[in-house]
Amino acid sequence: MKKTPLFTVLALWAQGFRGLFLGLPLLLALIVVTPATAEELYEQPPFTPTELNKLIDDLPRFRTWVKVNKEKAHPILTAGKPDFLYSPQAAQEVQRLGWEPRRFFCVMGRAAAALAIIEQGTELTNEPPADMPRVRPAEMDAVRRNLTSLLQAVARPVDGASAPHPHKKPTFADKASGNVHDKAKTSGTPSGK
Repeated sequence: MKKTPLFTVLALWAQGFRGLFLGLPLLLALIVVTPATAEELYEQPPFTPTELNKLIDDLPRFRTWVKVNKEKAHPILTAGKPDFLYSPQAAQEVQRLGWEPRRFFCVMGRAAAALAIIEQGTELTNEPPADMPRVRPAEMDAVRRNLTSLLQAVARPVDGASAPHPHKKPTFADKASGNVHDKAKTSGTPSGK
C-alpha cells in the first residue's frame, strides 16, 4: 500500500491542487513569517469532539478563503519535527472564525493524520511520515465517530475548483482536497502566532 505523506494530505485538504501556486514567489516575498515550533503546535492537549465538530463546520469556509486569497496552509518539518506553515493572514482568518490559530492548525493537522491512518491502516502507524503529528486514541475515536461529516467537509468543492472526472473513482487525496486532478510541489517557511 502506498503511503501518502501527511504534508500531501493536508496541502490537498487545505487548498486543492489546481491554481495552488499562482503568484507564489510574489506571495513569499510579501509575507513575513514567524516559525511556530512543533512544541508550540502539537504539544497541546488532545482535541475534543466539540472542537472537531467546529473544524468540520469551519473547514469549507477556510478552504474557500485559502483558494480565493491564494494562500497556503500545510504541514511541514521544522528541525525534524512536525509543524504547520501558515501566514499571519491565515491566522487572522481562523481568528475571525472563532479559533486561536495554533489550536485550529493543531486540530486540523491531527484530524488529517487520523483520516490518513483510517485510510492507510497500520502500515502508516508503524512508519508514519516525518511531518505527521501523533494522534491520540481519543482523537482517533472522535474522527471515527464523525467520519462521514469530516469526509463531507473535506470533499466539498472549494469555490472555483473543478469537479472530479465523472468516471474516476475518488482517491483519498481527492476526498481530502475536494476535487484534485494534478499535483503541485509545495515549499515555504513555517509561520504562526
